[in-house]
Amino acid sequence: SKLRGNLSAFFLFSSIISLVIQFVVGYLTINHLILTLPLLPAGLAGYIIGQSSVQYLPQKLLRYLTLILCLMSGLAAIYEGL
Repeated sequence: SKLRGNLSAFFLFSSIISLVIQFVVGYLTINHLILTLPLLPAGLAGYIIGQSSVQYLPQKLLRYLTLILCLMSGLAAIYEGL
């Protein structure tokens, strides 16, 4: 669906930009990359579960859940910035 494609593109693009910026300013080191290696299986599992369960979720519900997640992320970012 268009929504899933747009979300995937957004998160891929924003993640890449974030990693590049963090590397350039020195916040991302090889130690951080080593620390994330144990998380890769969980990420893969989440991807597989998401791909297999998306067909069972109504698109309208998925849209609302996505908007709620974006709202919560935005509010958390504002709170952290205060």
